[in-house]
Amino acid sequence: MSFEIWMTFVLASSTLMLVPGPAMLFMIGIALNDGLTKAFTALPGLALGLVVSITISLLGAGAVLLASAQLFTALKLAGAGYLIFLGVRLWMSKPDDPSVKRDSGEPKKSLFWPAFFIAILNPKALIFYIAFLPQFVDATAAALPQFVILGATFCIVALAAAIVSAFAGSGLRRGAKNTKTLTILNRFGAGAMIASGVLTASSTRN
Repeated sequence: MSFEIWMTFVLASSTLMLVPGPAMLFMIGIALNDGLTKAFTALPGLALGLVVSITISLLGAGAVLLASAQLFTALKLAGAGYLIFLGVRLWMSKPDDPSVKRDSGEPKKSLFWPAFFIAILNPKALIFYIAFLPQFVDATAAALPQFVILGATFCIVALAAAIVSAFAGSGLRRGAKNTKTLTILNRFGAGAMIASGVLTASSTRN
């Protein structure tokens, strides 16, 4: 794989991140509701979920989902239900007062598993990986090393987008002058996550 092809892949992947996905909405909502430190506890789970989903897709799961309407629907509804559940839970949560600094030594409950499941319970993403990554593979060279490089690059780009999303949510949190304002912003974030779940449930394999 040439450097030019790799850079094209980086630019294409970065462009895709301009449209917020479930993981980005999740990071914004958590940072908005509980702060940047809490949102960062989701990054390891998101990273592992991306690695697992890309790996299983390239092993053939993406093709299987594309061929099996029943399996696609089952995974789609599971992912949509989980997104809606997280959105409702975020909607019902009570944001911390942004004017009060929390004790830095206070234990933070990890968001590893919620982030992990958001990354893997997305059948459209599994199909996307198997359709998107091969377009940048040089057929005259060994395929496996190229897929490893492309998969790792996509994970890094996606994690960078998640971090930017967390900072965006944290910035909105700092801009909120009181708990009432923060609650309104929190409801918008939760509503976006619920809407993302609904859109996922209504999506097709095409």
